[in-house]
Amino acid sequence: MEAQKKRSAIQPEEIIAHLQVLATFHKLKLDVQARAPHNPIGLWTAFLGYAVEKFASWISNVVDKEGSDEAELTDEEFPTLDVAMVWHAYILNPVEYHHDCQKSQKGLSRI
Repeated sequence: MEAQKKRSAIQPEEIIAHLQVLATFHKLKLDVQARAPHNPIGLWTAFLGYAVEKFASWISNVVDKEGSDEAELTDEEFPTLDVAMVWHAYILNPVEYHHDCQKSQKGLSRI
């Protein structure tokens, strides 16, 4: 009898997709910094601050809005790249993310 292969929690295709997302975030950073060669770090820092504000607005206006029970986002609801980057960074802190999903941003747990 042949032993059944156990499915890994993460598949190679998912790793490749994640690396592509990270490469896209890196390209965004390079593109933003290229706009201010005299102060690339300052511009990037300001850009990130604005992205965090947009993320908070996206949560309020899309994710947590009244009557929003769908598990999938529509094309119009999907976040812009900068907002998705902030979301990705947020997810990298799973304890706080889970806590916030349970307490203050319940809509995040549905998507």
